[in-house]
Amino acid sequence: MAVHGTDKCSFHKNRRQCIIDECTNQVYARKLCVRHGGKKQCLFDGCEAHARGGGYCLQHGGFSVKRFCTVDGCKKQAHARQKCVRHGGGRRCRIQGCMHHARAGGICNRHSHDHKCRIDGCVKVAQHLGAICFHHAMELRAEGKIASQGNLPKATHFEQIEYKHDMKKRMLKVADRSPKLPAQSILISNACFDQPYYPNPPINVSSTMCANGSSSSHKVIWSEPLLPSMEEIATSSNLVSPLVSSSLLSKLRSSHPSHGMEAYPTHSHIHMKYKPSSACSVGDVAETHYHHTSGEDDLEYILNSYSRLISPAGMSYPDHWSGSIFYGNPRSSSIFNTANDKYMVTSSTTSAPALVRLNSLLPPAPVVCFVSRRLGVWCDSKHEQDISVMPPPSLKVLVIGPKSSGKTTIANFLAGHQDRLGGQERYQPTIAVRILESECNKANIELWDVSGDQIYEACWPAIIKDAHGVVLVYNPESHAHESEAMLWYEWFVSNPGLNPAAQCLILAHTATSTKSPSTTSKLRVKANRIATAFDTPSVIKSEYEKFADSLSEYIETQHRQRNHPEDSPGSRNVAVPRYLLSGLTDHPFLKCLLASHMTTPTLTTSSGQPIPRNGLTASVTAGPRGPILLEDFALLDTLAHFDRERIPERVVHAKGAGAFGYFEVTSDEIRKYCKAKMFSKVGKRTPIAARFSQVALESGSSDTVRDVRGFAVKFYSEEGNWDLVGNNTPIFFIRDPILFPSFIHALKRNPQTHLRDNNLFWDFLSLRPESLHQQTILFSDRGIPDGYRFMNGYGSNTFRNVNKNGEEVFVKYHYKSDQGIRTLSDEEAQKLSGLDADYALRDLFESIASENFPVWTMYIQVMTPEQAQKCSFNPFDVTKIWPHKEFPLIEVGRFVLNRNPQNYFAEVEQLIFSPAHFIPGIGPSPDKVLQGRLFSYNDAHYHRLGVNYTQIPVNRTVVNSETYHRDGLMRVDGNMLNTPAHFPNSLGGPGESKTEKFQSYAGDFSMVDKYETRDDDNFTQARLFYQKVLDDSGRQRLAGNIAGSLVNASKPVQARALANFEKVDPDYAKRVEKQLEIQEKENAAGKVKEKQPTAPMNPPRAPFKVSMEMSDDVLAPQFRRQCAV
Repeated sequence: MAVHGTDKCSFHKNRRQCIIDECTNQVYARKLCVRHGGKKQCLFDGCEAHARGGGYCLQHGGFSVKRFCTVDGCKKQAHARQKCVRHGGGRRCRIQGCMHHARAGGICNRHSHDHKCRIDGCVKVAQHLGAICFHHAMELRAEGKIASQGNLPKATHFEQIEYKHDMKKRMLKVADRSPKLPAQSILISNACFDQPYYPNPPINVSSTMCANGSSSSHKVIWSEPLLPSMEEIATSSNLVSPLVSSSLLSKLRSSHPSHGMEAYPTHSHIHMKYKPSSACSVGDVAETHYHHTSGEDDLEYILNSYSRLISPAGMSYPDHWSGSIFYGNPRSSSIFNTANDKYMVTSSTTSAPALVRLNSLLPPAPVVCFVSRRLGVWCDSKHEQDISVMPPPSLKVLVIGPKSSGKTTIANFLAGHQDRLGGQERYQPTIAVRILESECNKANIELWDVSGDQIYEACWPAIIKDAHGVVLVYNPESHAHESEAMLWYEWFVSNPGLNPAAQCLILAHTATSTKSPSTTSKLRVKANRIATAFDTPSVIKSEYEKFADSLSEYIETQHRQRNHPEDSPGSRNVAVPRYLLSGLTDHPFLKCLLASHMTTPTLTTSSGQPIPRNGLTASVTAGPRGPILLEDFALLDTLAHFDRERIPERVVHAKGAGAFGYFEVTSDEIRKYCKAKMFSKVGKRTPIAARFSQVALESGSSDTVRDVRGFAVKFYSEEGNWDLVGNNTPIFFIRDPILFPSFIHALKRNPQTHLRDNNLFWDFLSLRPESLHQQTILFSDRGIPDGYRFMNGYGSNTFRNVNKNGEEVFVKYHYKSDQGIRTLSDEEAQKLSGLDADYALRDLFESIASENFPVWTMYIQVMTPEQAQKCSFNPFDVTKIWPHKEFPLIEVGRFVLNRNPQNYFAEVEQLIFSPAHFIPGIGPSPDKVLQGRLFSYNDAHYHRLGVNYTQIPVNRTVVNSETYHRDGLMRVDGNMLNTPAHFPNSLGGPGESKTEKFQSYAGDFSMVDKYETRDDDNFTQARLFYQKVLDDSGRQRLAGNIAGSLVNASKPVQARALANFEKVDPDYAKRVEKQLEIQEKENAAGKVKEKQPTAPMNPPRAPFKVSMEMSDDVLAPQFRRQCAV
């Protein structure tokens, strides 16, 4: 081997000689001795570069400027973990760019498994992230081969390190006079984003050039430059613009002090727009391209050309130019140099001067340009066609980030390759994979997914080359990710291989499976740490928060074409909000990234025929005053669809509000009683949809009437949809479903007058005393909830749960509001009814929209079959509760509503619930009312929505539904394709489950008969509620509320109701009777307009009295006394 210094080779680590002729001194960095310029050498094995801060060169983790500890107030030098030794920072990992703490061998735990050379048979330390040792790097470089296992390109790892190191040194020169490129933060998933501006050069500009650089002909063709207005400049201190050399600016200032200018670099040439003279017309605006080289050699050439092209004095501009220039206004502009050439001042006639920060990391190529903010405002009519036919630009976007950050998932989704976020990726990137080549009328996009493994760092320069955008994805809840994201950001955005006008977005992405979802504010703070580290505090604008929220919603719901929704409820058909097409997306990178989704659709008929201009504002007529022609299909199509927009409303629960969210298991107790997979582990989440409603009134009624509220929840579980259809009370009015139609008829309007009739209502209730318990709750303070968020929910019916061992229990479900209980008095409800009839619906929607998500905690009560047989009351009677002392509440989980519907009709009006929709582990009990509901709900849906209502996106299951149902109105899926339509079959059709089996009820049900349960202990639980739950003031309000309704009923009905109250508690009847007397006296005195019974169809009083006495022997004496008055 070659001998150096004292007769020993370099392999045996002896001294090496200086490369200067005849010098025998020991060599240091750069292969030079101290005398000839060599200094301390990098500690990294095999590296001969100059050591900087920390003992390493810039390439291997050294630092040219002192990095301070991140602990507040600490001014000491930072080491590992960006902290000083005092605050826990120690020796850093020797792997390039890693800020983790070094362990044995000088390598952190993360890189310890990669520190051996990957070349077969080599056991030396891998000194670079390319995972090869120094000697193999040199050999590969000399041979020009591709490493067999290192996955390196022909330019070997070591060569790439030298290239990057050289670029780093070049960039340091630029950084000496300019600040670093600011971060832009976009937070996807529970996010908003903070954004400074970047200027973007006009695209699609064409011109023909003469040899001397002047234009022989000009086409006035340019696109919108996407620059902020002067008002935006004046109100923001964080605007960013490219670097312009100080010498150019000073010369321009002295030569043309009255002219505003726009400067930016482009990839290979300079754009310049100018107004030749005040006498020129709008169509004479010219444009020239000046090709240039780097540096300032072309300054004089540019200035001379610029001077020739503009009029030396007296330039005048059209009004639409005012306020449209980024650096300056053509009417007023002053450019000056600060000590380090970092700032310029802009001013206009309408806004105050604003400091505009200059971008440091773009090449210092001198360029000048005047631009107009609006698209084609100076275009001559003869050039309009040229604008429309110009090809869109080509854009290359890189998606980068640490391992396990969700980068590939988001990249796949942006490319349209995944059905849902969080699904299985279709590939695992090794170095980088081009996953999208999209063409649209705004841009041609290439989307690249770059591997999160830093061992491929050698390949990054080739991948970065000419990229127009970098999307950095990381998980802000991971401290390691936060540190790595800063390194990724610095490496990629500082790289000179990027397109000069490239943009960077930071996507803070959290997994949806975390136990507690991060809030917007927390994510924003964490993401902005990166921006703060680069000295770029962000400016938050409300419109950008709206944009980010919409973008978050847009991604979370997996956008698909409007008319082709996906199967799962988690991927609903959500169109891009229209305001995303407006100026809120003027940031160039956002337009590039979303170009393929943000195209404005062409208006068509329902059959897809494009509608021409005025097609929906004017009908086709025979002359300006003639009749309409039948050939106007757009008119016929619009009217025909309008005539059929309305569908039958629900016969009950017509008016409601809906929202979406998730259910999360919080306790293992439920697994003892139920085998459903949605309860399999604590922390498991299941998507849900919820609907709140009123029972009796129509869809246009007030939200503050006294009525039972419906509370239904649909769980989109992996085993099918489970609908828990209940109310805000644990009981109901009747215990036999055959009475349900009559009960609803009594609640509805009078068949003759079409008015609400309290006489009908109380007539039915007084004849069915089992309703007393529900009556008492309904007319108590809880009868009018203060919106839907402040009320509890109940499954009401009794259900049967089965665990994995086949053991069954009976269960009642409760969901308690975490917001607490709030109610309205009659006076408050009446006032709100007049002010805002949609009070509850509005409260729920606005609460979710403001991220004040409502939460309920779910509990169950459990009763074994043995306890059910010994129970003193019928446990399957929906008019009775289960005492909490005997059957305590057991916590199951909680559900959160965090998304509003995107379209009320599609996601709420068409949302169905059925008590017959169960999943394995949950089933019906002998509850009579539940048994009747099992049929009635589905039958009602068939009437309203058709037999194929389960194909509506909001009603679809997460799992595939395999049935032998065929055909029917509006069958819009594949109709099971060519699978057999009969069962059983031997042709591969769906077969019966091998794990599920029917489980009969425990008990003896052999006696078949009709059992009247009218007198089945109707008073005990109502008495307990009146005596134990209500206080004295609550009882008084209960009596007043009942009297206010009962006063409008006939005397016999009042007497029968009072007799029922007396059986509950004599005090109950006395209070109501007294309140009735007060109400009647007020009516007689004229204080309140007397309300006569609104049922003139009733027969005269005497025949009515006789008929009632004959029909009810038990209460006849009371009726005689009351009717004789």
